[in-house]
Amino acid sequence: MHALNRPELSDRSRRRRQLIGRRGAVTLEVILALPSLLIATIAVFEFGFIMLVHQAVTAAAVEGVREAAKDQSTTAATALEVKQILGIHQLIFFTNGTNSTDDVRLLVERFGLTTEERGNITLRCSAQGGTLQPSQIRVTVCVRMTNSDGRPVPNWLRSFGFSLTGRTLEASALTTAE
Repeated sequence: MHALNRPELSDRSRRRRQLIGRRGAVTLEVILALPSLLIATIAVFEFGFIMLVHQAVTAAAVEGVREAAKDQSTTAATALEVKQILGIHQLIFFTNGTNSTDDVRLLVERFGLTTEERGNITLRCSAQGGTLQPSQIRVTVCVRMTNSDGRPVPNWLRSFGFSLTGRTLEASALTTAE
């Protein structure tokens, strides 16, 4: 009888019931928030890959235009320079001609008169900037963002409605010939 008069027992049981009810609410909150956090984390990593490859494409265009601006330089030499930079991301393309299978397309415009191409001619690729002046050279590099191997950018968010299939990264660099 003395034990029933203790108010601590009823307080303890009330606190225990509150904790059990709170644990259920926390579990529900985690279940509701976890998918959003997971998608956001995957998106951050995928965006990081996109930025990494975009930086490589930009560097390849800059190094390519430096090579193209040299006296007596050829488009094949420019393509080899671009291929070397893009090889870091396992992006290989045919430097001696054109095809429809590579993941890279290279455009070399000299003096606003001629445009030479290497790699995949089916990739949508347009040189950035206006009309060239007679002494200018522009190199444009276009890269397929994702291929069947999941390179160079993994397509992790396609099941959530954001797909990189059919998209390209482009970069153009312009300089004056030596």
